[in-house]
Amino acid sequence: MVEWSPTLAKGQLQGDLLPTLCFGAIELDRSRFQLRCNGEAYPIQRRVFDTLCYLALHRDRLVTKDELVAGPWEGAAVSDGALSRVIREARLAVGDDLTVPKMIITIRGKGFRFLPEVVAVPSPENSSQAATTEPEPAAPYARTIAEFKSRPINGNIFAGRRVEFAELNSAY
Repeated sequence: MVEWSPTLAKGQLQGDLLPTLCFGAIELDRSRFQLRCNGEAYPIQRRVFDTLCYLALHRDRLVTKDELVAGPWEGAAVSDGALSRVIREARLAVGDDLTVPKMIITIRGKGFRFLPEVVAVPSPENSSQAATTEPEPAAPYARTIAEFKSRPINGNIFAGRRVEFAELNSAY
């Protein structure tokens, strides 16, 4: 398994392209810095992408907050709120359920676990033989980003903002 480093986050490994991390219908293309779902690319913030890659690369164990700060956050000062926001956005990016997560789980006071099986697929440009195997089919709990984005938004996800949400909803 390839270990994490800031250079890996930027998609460089001694001039070679990095393998794409696949789980279900989701692909984390580390060479192109892209998150794809069913082949369609979706925009994602760098910290969210790096955090997803780090969790996927270390799926076999618990990842602590300190380890995330030292890895993808490159030692930056990180508040608990900022880390929670990035984990929330990572869950949204992969279509995980925010109320009962099944892909990225929080172990309170300890850290995070990434549960899906991850397959590293070589980039076609990096290999003389393009990957002929398709990523494993989506797990039953994995939602696609398109499905998640098509869900109607309700006031339950905006804690303490029911009045504002109602105003916005009535404006459209």
